[in-house]
Amino acid sequence: MGKRIDSWIELFQSLRDAFLGVMEAEVQSLRLDFELTKRHIGQAIGFAALAVFICFWVIGVAVLLLVQVASIWLPDWAASLVVLAFLSLCGMGLVAAARQRLRRIEAPKAMIRRHVQEHMDWWEEEVLPGSDGAESRPDSLSESSRNGDQESS
Repeated sequence: MGKRIDSWIELFQSLRDAFLGVMEAEVQSLRLDFELTKRHIGQAIGFAALAVFICFWVIGVAVLLLVQVASIWLPDWAASLVVLAFLSLCGMGLVAAARQRLRRIEAPKAMIRRHVQEHMDWWEEEVLPGSDGAESRPDSLSESSRNGDQESS
């Protein structure tokens, strides 16, 4: 009988060792996956930085090209002035659009307050009327459906 208990203990110990081995292998696999992902993200950021650097110079060359094309019909100073005015107007339009978008952003404190208030309203409308009893719930539902019908009319 003692031998049987020892074999069960050995069985459970081997199961524990196998489980720990599987967990260690999974952690190692995840670590390798994270390192590969980190390497790919680093490379992507590097390529994006290089693209931004190149686009910066492309914009400069495009502005020079605009000035050169405008100088076909205008003196050089006037062509530069026209391109400067055009780019300034574009820049001011983009700044105005950005300010308009920023005004639409809700402050985190107000957002949290709104969400909490919505949850409290839901709790008061849906949960609390049902706690009075089984008969009050159909009445509250029929009242809310009547209110909904009146609002949609």
